[in-house]
Amino acid sequence: MQQRYLLRSDIPDLVGPQGIPGGTLDWQGEYDPLTTYTANQGVRSSEGRPFYATQTTMGHAPPSYPDTENAYWSLIVEKGADGADGGLMTIWLDMPGLPSWVSATSFKIVDTGNANEYDLLFSAGMIISWQKMGGGWQVAKIVSATYSANYVTFVVIGNTIADGFTDLKYCIHRAIEDGGIIPGSMPIAALANIGKILSWREDRYGFSAVVVYQTAPTTTKGVWDINDDGTSIFATKPEIAAAATEGTETVCNSLLGTATTAIAAKSKISLDYDSGHATTPGEDAYVYIWSMPTVWRYTP
Repeated sequence: MQQRYLLRSDIPDLVGPQGIPGGTLDWQGEYDPLTTYTANQGVRSSEGRPFYATQTTMGHAPPSYPDTENAYWSLIVEKGADGADGGLMTIWLDMPGLPSWVSATSFKIVDTGNANEYDLLFSAGMIISWQKMGGGWQVAKIVSATYSANYVTFVVIGNTIADGFTDLKYCIHRAIEDGGIIPGSMPIAALANIGKILSWREDRYGFSAVVVYQTAPTTTKGVWDINDDGTSIFATKPEIAAAATEGTETVCNSLLGTATTAIAAKSKISLDYDSGHATTPGEDAYVYIWSMPTVWRYTP
């Protein structure tokens, strides 16, 4: 990727009171623990927060929220908001540019010449929220971000987007990814309650899920079902096609359409194998599900 220098003021809403030593930021994209960084090189942490290196470092990750610095990294900026008692820092920031509607699962932002690299700043896994026309909070996870012809187009999964949305924001935390493995060969026939894969300790909104095999099946597709205390939370069930090692990421009922239905804390999230592969089933299935705690919900 062509090297460029990005002024902090180039990123709308990411403007703080103190400049970076040296004045400019050499943006490097996603943090890589195997890369050596030097002072004033900037990265995006696993939580999506922008940091700059204060000294040469390799293998020392930027700090996690709410920390803003460590011996090697310092937060570029984080927009705060006072509560009634001067309370906690907000975790929601305004999306930059000029967002516009594309479809029920997509929007775009002006980025002339890709100068701001919004496709890199707001990558897969980031959470966005908005107000639908007439009011009402909505939320989704970014699946992909692609630059073309002076726009970055984002595809999302979660609540559907209607034309006329307002107040588009992004969360400083990324969607939480949980997963479980079903080792060995999958059964040929359906099997209920194949495993309890996880249980969250707080209420959450579920975004989506996907199934991945280490060894692809043959002949027919496999269909899975993910349940909350025995009740399916996927109207369209995750499935994986014959000869494929990765299924289609599928939206959870928790945020299906315009719903915002919480999955209760300590629910047993279990897995059913609804139908199998008639000839050679897949092997070593991994089931991934993305979610966010309901306490992250944006409140204007």
